[in-house]
Amino acid sequence: IDEYGTLTRYAGFAKDVVIPDGVKSIEGAFSGYKDLESVSIPSSVNNIGFDVLKACPSLLKISVNSDNAIYDSRNDCNAIIQTNTNTLLAGCKKTKIPNGVEVIGKNAFFGCSSLISLIVPKSVRKISEHAFCACSSLDSLIISEGVEIVEKRAFSGCSSLITMIIPDSVERIGDYAFSDCSSLTSINLSHGLKVIEAGTFADCSSLSSIIIPDGVTSIECYAFSDCSSLTSVVIPNSVVKIGDSAFEGCSSLVSIFIPNSVIKLGDEECLY
Repeated sequence: IDEYGTLTRYAGFAKDVVIPDGVKSIEGAFSGYKDLESVSIPSSVNNIGFDVLKACPSLLKISVNSDNAIYDSRNDCNAIIQTNTNTLLAGCKKTKIPNGVEVIGKNAFFGCSSLISLIVPKSVRKISEHAFCACSSLDSLIISEGVEIVEKRAFSGCSSLITMIIPDSVERIGDYAFSDCSSLTSINLSHGLKVIEAGTFADCSSLSSIIIPDGVTSIECYAFSDCSSLTSVVIPNSVVKIGDSAFEGCSSLVSIFIPNSVIKLGDEECLY
């Protein structure tokens, strides 16, 4: 703890940590601490960084003092929520996202390799970048109608996910959002999508078929690259552009229909 009351790094070995009253800011202090099982945050804390509990796979309990004016862990949800924005900043394997949360923050569950199942409630509008990245045991995920944005690499490396249903409320899915989901065999895409962004499903090696929803206008570079089990793709007449290497490495692909609506096929600048 520095002279300004900032906890920058926890150097102890305790599994259960109670942060002392008087600490004002926490900046990535517990990131990567694999033995941490519980953490209690006092009322004095008024600033918490996005990486505060990143990659803490043993974490079971998160609590915020009820007198804290900035953050809360409402309904014993085992998470840190920024009260005025309803943004969930950090969670763990025992987190239950309460209805009323509107944003799953950047890195909120990053590297939570013991997280098995989760329900994203209908109040959530955005799932931020890297929110569930490297949650390698996550095999059951329900995203409720209401989510509008899934940012880049939000679910990258969720290697136990088998099926996914993206509700029609989702209008944008970021780059590489589901990349390296190596067990994913099927996914139902939102009919609200306009673009399949770069690398969205790259290295989803178990994905066998995909139906691109009508309304999508562009399939960007590397969107399905190295989907080695992909055998068939249905592309609607709404698509006008297919990016460079969009299906590169799809070694099992035997059926793909490219409609006459496509006016640009590859040969684009791609900086990924």
